[in-house]
Amino acid sequence: RTVYYVYTYDIHYRSKVWGHKEIALKYTLKAITKPNPVYYDPSRYVGDMLAWLHQATASEKEHLEALLKQVTEQGVDETMQEVVGHITEGVCRPLKVRLEQGILAEPGSVLLYKLSNLLKFYHHTISNLGTADMATYMVNSLYVMKTTLALFEFTDKRLEMLEFQIEAHLDTLINEQASFVLTRAGLSYIYSCVQQHSPEQGPLSNLPSMDSSSLKAAMTQFDRYLSSPDTMVMPQLNFLLSAAIKDQIFNQSTELVCRAYGEVYTAVTSPANTYKEPDNLVPRSPQQVQALLS
Repeated sequence: RTVYYVYTYDIHYRSKVWGHKEIALKYTLKAITKPNPVYYDPSRYVGDMLAWLHQATASEKEHLEALLKQVTEQGVDETMQEVVGHITEGVCRPLKVRLEQGILAEPGSVLLYKLSNLLKFYHHTISNLGTADMATYMVNSLYVMKTTLALFEFTDKRLEMLEFQIEAHLDTLINEQASFVLTRAGLSYIYSCVQQHSPEQGPLSNLPSMDSSSLKAAMTQFDRYLSSPDTMVMPQLNFLLSAAIKDQIFNQSTELVCRAYGEVYTAVTSPANTYKEPDNLVPRSPQQVQALLS
C-alpha cells in the first residue's frame, strides 16, 4: 500500500541514509588519503578514486533494490536515485579537492584531456553498472596492463601491485558468483535463515518457509544445479579476458557454495531444529556434494 511504502521510505531515509552517508565519507577519505607511491600519476590516482566511488555507489544501489524489489508504486527508480545521491553527497568536496590537487601537481592540456575522459566515462556509468560489472571491468583492465608490462624488464614491483589489485576484485566476483548460484539453486533464503538463526528463536523448522515441504522443494532445485553446475555462471564471467581467472573464480565460488550447503546440512540434521527424518530432506552429505562439484 502507498501509505506503508511512504512510511517505510521515510523511516529508512531518516535512520539509514545519514548513517550510510557518514560511512561513505569515512571510507572515501580513507581511500583517497592513504599514501601510496604509485600515485605519482594524477590521472591514475583520479581513476582509482572514481573506480572506488563507483563500486561503493553500486553497492548502495543494490541494497536499495533489494529493499524495494516488491514495491509496485510508481517513482521507485527516482526514490533510489534520490537516496543514493544523499548517501554519496558527502564525498563531493574531498573528491573535488583531490581533483584540483591532481591538476595543480601536473598542469597541462594532456592531463586535462585524460581527466575529462575519465569524468565523462564515470558520469555515464556510475549508476548503471552493478558490483559484478564493475569488478569484471576492473579485472579486465588490470589484466591487460599486467600482460603488457610483463613484456618489459624491471617491472616486477608494478606487476606485484597489479596482482594485488586483481585479487581484490576477484574476491568480489567470487562472492557474487557464489551468491548467484545460491539464489538460483534455491539455497539463498535457507542459508540466510541458518546464518541468522539463534537458539532463542526456537527450532529452525518453526521459521517461515523453513518447514519440511519448503526444504524439499529447495533441495530438488539444488539437485538440478548439482547435475549441471557448469551451466550456472553469471553473465559477467563470460566477458573475462583470461580463462585462468574465470576458472579461479568458478572454483573458489564453488567452494563457498559447498561451505554454505555444509552449514545448511548441519542445521537441518541437528536434533535441536526438530526436523522429522532429516536424512530425507538433505539426502546428500557435504562430502558427496563436494565430490559432485569437484
